[in-house]
Amino acid sequence: MGNVSIAIDSIGGYTMVLCGCKAFLEHNIRLNLVADKAPYAHVAQS
Repeated sequence: MGNVSIAIDSIGGYTMVLCGCKAFLEHNIRLNLVADKAPYAHVAQS
C-alpha cells in the first residue's frame, strides 16, 4: 500500500472521531461510534 493510500484510509477514522467530539461538545450526545464501526468485534466467532 502506498503512502497516499494509507493517508486516504486514515481520513475515515479521523473524521469519525472528529464528528463524535463535535456532537459531544456541542450537544452533549455520545454517539457510540466504536460499537457502530465494528459491531461484531467483541463477539466470538465459531
